[in-house]
Amino acid sequence: MKFFSQLNNTFWRYGLCATLLGILIEKVAHAQESKSFDQALLETIHQSAPSNWEFFMKLVTDLGSLPVLGGLLVIAALYFVWRRQWKDLGLIVAAGLLTLALREGLKQLFHRTRPELWQTSVHEDSYSFPSGHALGSVIAYGVLVYLAGRAFPQWRWALWSIYVMLVALIGYSRLYLGVHWPTDVLGGWVIGAVALGGLIYWHKISVARR
Repeated sequence: MKFFSQLNNTFWRYGLCATLLGILIEKVAHAQESKSFDQALLETIHQSAPSNWEFFMKLVTDLGSLPVLGGLLVIAALYFVWRRQWKDLGLIVAAGLLTLALREGLKQLFHRTRPELWQTSVHEDSYSFPSGHALGSVIAYGVLVYLAGRAFPQWRWALWSIYVMLVALIGYSRLYLGVHWPTDVLGGWVIGAVALGGLIYWHKISVARR
């Protein structure tokens, strides 16, 4: 019971912090200067990036999709059940729940429309802020890399370096494909980072108390 109490307290504490941070970012995003910045940067990316990258960018963006991230977390969860590593399992479960809550909750809260600056072959029905791919990739890959780094400390820096490049590439793919404003991706990264930091902090405290 103590384990789940800690999980619940951490979940709500850092979920609230991430939500408040998201509100702050959205206030900035609604300023006229930010709108001008968003459109100018998105058009620059569209005009300067090679058009033959589209197939590759679609593959990259799929790495941040809910089915892929959810599948990886389920595989990790099954592994920790098999190993009876309950606190690591708790971290995986919390990461999945927090990602879903922030991703869907904030989109419904802000109702920000997606950019329609050019025709794109990728069609999204959900709202724009924050980028679910950016937010989800920061949290899901972050907890997986964190746990892998604990198991293989000699690879920790290499894993985190790959993680940063992957998260950045997923965020860029959303801009290249024209389905998000730059501040959507930035918001997803920042909110995801706050949530990830809270999850890792909770896990370290939990492990230290066993």
